[in-house]
Amino acid sequence: MEPTPRQIALMRASLPLLAAASARTADRVCATLFRHAPSLRTSWAHTALSRSRRLLETVLEAAALIEQPARARCAVSLLAHDLRGQGVTPRDYVALHAALMAAIADQFGHGTEMEAAWAEVICAILAHMLADAHGPRRSALSLAA
Repeated sequence: MEPTPRQIALMRASLPLLAAASARTADRVCATLFRHAPSLRTSWAHTALSRSRRLLETVLEAAALIEQPARARCAVSLLAHDLRGQGVTPRDYVALHAALMAAIADQFGHGTEMEAAWAEVICAILAHMLADAHGPRRSALSLAA
């Protein structure tokens, strides 16, 4: 399912807030990711926070380009291949989704319209990343965990 125009507008309105809180948000992404995918802790040990920041920055960049799919795909393609090289498997994308959504919920609350909007946007971005790094058949993996 693709984000609706209303969800895209909500997400866009929140981009400055998330960008301003990127350091704290990256910390939350990192902690939640390791809780859901402890196997990544080893391969990310020394650069976990910088990788979480890069993940968050790339998702924010792609979110800003969500209505321009070709540009959004370019924004996430390199990161998708880097994550694969760092040991991120298709199953780990569920953990990436959970980590990003936990950070969104921290910022905007659980059960909010903003959280629902971001859920759609993050699912679309991660589906593109998954397909790009692991092949188009992998995009069918359910990211809503």
